[in-house]
Amino acid sequence: ALMIFNIIPIPPLDGSKVLFSLASNETYWKLMRYERYGMIILFLLVSTGLLGGPLGRAVSYVFSKLFFFAKAGFELSAKFF
Repeated sequence: ALMIFNIIPIPPLDGSKVLFSLASNETYWKLMRYERYGMIILFLLVSTGLLGGPLGRAVSYVFSKLFFFAKAGFELSAKFF
C-alpha cells in the first residue's frame, strides 16, 4: 500500500520525481513553482478521504496480481515436496 501511495505524482512523493524527469525543461520549471504546495494538497487529499477510494482500488488490483504469482509459486513448490 505504501508503494502505491508513494508513486502518486504529488511533489513530496517519489512519483513526482518520475513525472518531473519525463517532463520537458519548460514544463519542469512550471511544475517546480507549485512544489511547495504539494504537502498541503497531499494532506487535504488524505484527511478528506478523497484518496482512499482510488488508492484502495489500486492496492486491491496490485495485491490480486501479486497473490496470483504467489499462488503459482506455491503450487509449483508443492509439486516438488
